[in-house]
Amino acid sequence: MPKYCLKKSQRDYMDNDPFYTLCIHENIWDVDIEYEHSLTYRGRRIQEIFAVVAVRRIYNRNPPAKVKAFNQFIALWRLVGAENEYCLRMKEKYFKTDFESKIYLIEQRFGFNIYNPEFEKIAARLDKYRITKNAP
Repeated sequence: MPKYCLKKSQRDYMDNDPFYTLCIHENIWDVDIEYEHSLTYRGRRIQEIFAVVAVRRIYNRNPPAKVKAFNQFIALWRLVGAENEYCLRMKEKYFKTDFESKIYLIEQRFGFNIYNPEFEKIAARLDKYRITKNAP
């Protein structure tokens, strides 16, 4: 699984985080799981734990808009649901981005709702495997 441009500490954290073992779309493990850098800041990929999601290859290689939006939606919920210290640190670092507004826009455009029963499994994973305050 390529982890382009991530620091070793970030790769180590992700290797030990069970959230990254299952595809966020199908909630299954498969041999073709990849890490997708789903968010950008000022025209560049965000190289942070919260912005990277685990997806099967079919959801990473030139995905349709709805698939890409779902990847972003989950990454944003990872940030919002992270422990407070991590969340504040990332919001301070990416101060020109209103992450909550991005979630709202994606929800409005694609009809995603984390509290919808169809998202029950991924919502449980987001809650269970929250990003910790000491994440790199």
